[in-house]
Formats: sequence, C-alpha cells, structure tokens
Amino acid sequence: MDLEDALISEKMPDMYHAVYTIDVDAQFPKDIISAVKSDLFERVIDDKFAGFGKPDWMN
Repeated sequence: MDLEDALISEKMPDMYHAVYTIDVDAQFPKDIISAVKSDLFERVIDDKFAGFGKPDWMN
C-alpha cells in the first residue's frame, strides 16, 4: 500500500537524536545533523517514501 493512498495518516512527531554528553562536541553528531538536513536526504524521502511524514522544518 502506498502511504499516499491511506484513508488517514497519523502525524509523526519529530524525532530526536541523542548522544552522550561526552560526545556532544564530537564530529559524528555534526555529520548526522548535516546528512539529515541535506537536500539529498530530502530527495530520497520524496522519491522512495512518498507520503511519509517529514518534520516541520523540512516543509
């Protein structure tokens, strides 16, 4: 079933990414944020997961 064909769909809450305090300034959290906020990531969601609820900041 395509998500776009559903009769109703629930509003998914924005997800949080948690890291240990010791890692807050490490490079990998910055890399994850950069990847999730990239145009490529949004295009993949639009192309492969049409109808999937995106976070408010992405709309």
